[in-house]
Amino acid sequence: MENFEENLNEESKGHIRIPGKNRLGSSIRNVVLFLLLIALIVGSFWVSFNLGKKILSPVKKPEKKIDVAIPAPPPSIAGLQSLEELELVEEKEVMAPAPKKEMVPVTQYAPSVGPYYKVQAGYFHNKTNALNLSAKLKANGIDAFVRKIGKGYRVQAGAYSTKKWATVQRDALKRKGFDAIIIYE
Repeated sequence: MENFEENLNEESKGHIRIPGKNRLGSSIRNVVLFLLLIALIVGSFWVSFNLGKKILSPVKKPEKKIDVAIPAPPPSIAGLQSLEELELVEEKEVMAPAPKKEMVPVTQYAPSVGPYYKVQAGYFHNKTNALNLSAKLKANGIDAFVRKIGKGYRVQAGAYSTKKWATVQRDALKRKGFDAIIIYE
């Protein structure tokens, strides 16, 4: 072997290949480079996809809400609703909100506190008649309720601690074409 080594000049000494060892290292290096190249390609596609999704997707605008005014029911339906309420709750006062109110100060009715000036729009022995008048008053923007008094039903349009305010309410009822009286009790 010494002869073999002597025959080699110094330039070729560093380039000697041993057949079994270099092939395996070369194959492993090629596979690693291939996997790195695939990872680089997949990564660049993933980054460009996410950027494109943010840039190209439309911005969601908030939904516009539509405000709709619901009109008050006609007097005939309001009267029927009042009838149904009274049938469900017998022997109790029924107060329903009026579509519009006339600007008259109202004192809450409190029977246990003392006497009040009460504006009575009608007194009926028939409950249906009392409910019909109450519905007409409500349709005209006047708060009214039906209350059982003795053997009949009172349609009342307010209770006031002073006669002055009761008179204002009575006059408002008369201007709208309703008969009304003031009762002190």
